[in-house]
Amino acid sequence: ARKIGIFVATWNMQGKKDLPDNLEDFLLPPDDDFVHDMYVIGIQEGCPDRREWEACLQETLGPHYVLLHSAAHGVLYLSVFIRRDLIWFCSEVEYATVTTRIMSQIKTKGALG
Repeated sequence: ARKIGIFVATWNMQGKKDLPDNLEDFLLPPDDDFVHDMYVIGIQEGCPDRREWEACLQETLGPHYVLLHSAAHGVLYLSVFIRRDLIWFCSEVEYATVTTRIMSQIKTKGALG
């Protein structure tokens, strides 16, 4: 059996259209000896272009990580990155979304995973 380190974070960007200037302080550990195997990053009310957001995450994490899966539910985004050398241990990703508003066309409240 092998233990893996998983970094999980989520935050509400409060409708800001611009991407953060620097994600390194947030995502990368200050101790070079500790490296996360997987990153699970969720945002709410963030950048309107999910692909641009994922590219920003990929650029911050570097070439040793690949996007395993991403999902969107209105303005909720979830991105899962994994170390490139671990991708061979992964199977097909399953996911689901749930809307918690009465009017399901407005997707600002809910969950995805």
